[in-house]
Amino acid sequence: MVKYNIASGETEKMYQEDWDVSYAYFSYNEKYLVIGVNEDGRTQIRLFDAKTMKPVSFPDIDAGEISSVRISRDETMMSFSAGSSKSTSDIW
Repeated sequence: MVKYNIASGETEKMYQEDWDVSYAYFSYNEKYLVIGVNEDGRTQIRLFDAKTMKPVSFPDIDAGEISSVRISRDETMMSFSAGSSKSTSDIW
């Protein structure tokens, strides 16, 4: 994943993964960076402190694939959906 400066045209590598990065976005105040990685056909979520790029602990969910990650505007809470082909999705 590369950061692109529109004004200068400069690029900077932000994140590298052995698998395909499907999406990435910042929380409302840019405190966190959420990255979705297609790891062998299953989306894995990576959560980082956006300033330091240090990983932030994310719950280990056995319920299946995680999607729809949302971080509250005050960046103190997070919600997401988790489910699989064998079970309905749950909202966490």
